[in-house]
Amino acid sequence: LCIVRIFFCAGAVTDKCVHVPALVNSLDFGEGTDRDRFYIVQYIISSGAGFYAFEIRLTSLMAWKLSYLVSVVVFGISTRIASIF
Repeated sequence: LCIVRIFFCAGAVTDKCVHVPALVNSLDFGEGTDRDRFYIVQYIISSGAGFYAFEIRLTSLMAWKLSYLVSVVVFGISTRIASIF
């Protein structure tokens, strides 16, 4: 369960990183900075910020899928054990 919780936290970090370009794009730095702001936003998008494990970007959707998989495996093992006894 702790590993699944870690994946949820890592997915939350990645989800927050996805919103950073929109935040930077909404800021106003004065006249003549639109091109610089565009370059910064494109750099942030291209960098793919987030939490990675084994070169795979962890998202909250992946954490939900992992929790679903773990629950199916636990249910399968518990029904197998229950049928033996």
